[in-house]
Amino acid sequence: MLISVIIVAYNSDVDKLNTILGALDFSVRYIIVDNSTDLERRSDINHFCTKSGAIYVPMIGNVGIASAQNAGLAKAIELNSTDILFLDDDSIPDPSMLSVLLSGRNKCATLIQNMPIVCANAVNVSGENLSVFGDSLSDGIYACRDLISSGTLINVCHIESVGLFEDKLFIDCVDFEWGWRALSLGFHIYIIENAKLNHCLGDGVANVIPMKYPSPIRHYYQYRNILYMFCRPYAPLKWKLSQLAKLPVKFLLILFLLDEKKKRATYALKGVVDFFKNKYGSF
Repeated sequence: MLISVIIVAYNSDVDKLNTILGALDFSVRYIIVDNSTDLERRSDINHFCTKSGAIYVPMIGNVGIASAQNAGLAKAIELNSTDILFLDDDSIPDPSMLSVLLSGRNKCATLIQNMPIVCANAVNVSGENLSVFGDSLSDGIYACRDLISSGTLINVCHIESVGLFEDKLFIDCVDFEWGWRALSLGFHIYIIENAKLNHCLGDGVANVIPMKYPSPIRHYYQYRNILYMFCRPYAPLKWKLSQLAKLPVKFLLILFLLDEKKKRATYALKGVVDFFKNKYGSF
């Protein structure tokens, strides 16, 4: 077994990357795909990879999360990896996370007689679960409908059968789409509750409610790509109905609660317009 860990860096803090690489108590190969646009950060990350022994895969600027993850997968497969673990550059795994994922996967495989995709349980800084648990397969193992790539462990057989991430989505819904595609092909996805991943979401701030929200441009990709997912037959109907209700509510939150209201609203509306224009890729 040869496990590669793929981390997509975007103007990442090198100290945080160092923490991530030192977190797991398991022997793995690290592949850092650099989506950074800041030249100084790119240089720092490249130097860090040289020092730490991580494999550095530079992209030409920010090519999007899907293309970056696909580049990491290509490198992992080139190096004969059997399994791939994805991590965000702001996700800190518990030391035992990968060991627990592997143990959980073995248990799942025995129960379902198939190789499952397994995901870590994302928790916030307070230790509260961010993951949404589906039906229980066994104690501490739950079905997962909406896959989040960070903390997900896949086998190369999944890539061979499901394919790569959809480049043209750029960011947002990229992991959901891949997971739903996998489910539609008969694969199973499970969250292993005790495999903990300390995760950070969002970087904007609400004016009234003390919560974190994405940067303004992310609203463009969210609105556009969610609308594209409405057109995918394998996207869950319950998710589509939920998003149909949430999208107008989110727009009201932008207008009344979030900072940079005008910029956020403009990006969201542009996402809707570009959906009708059938525009994909970067903004």
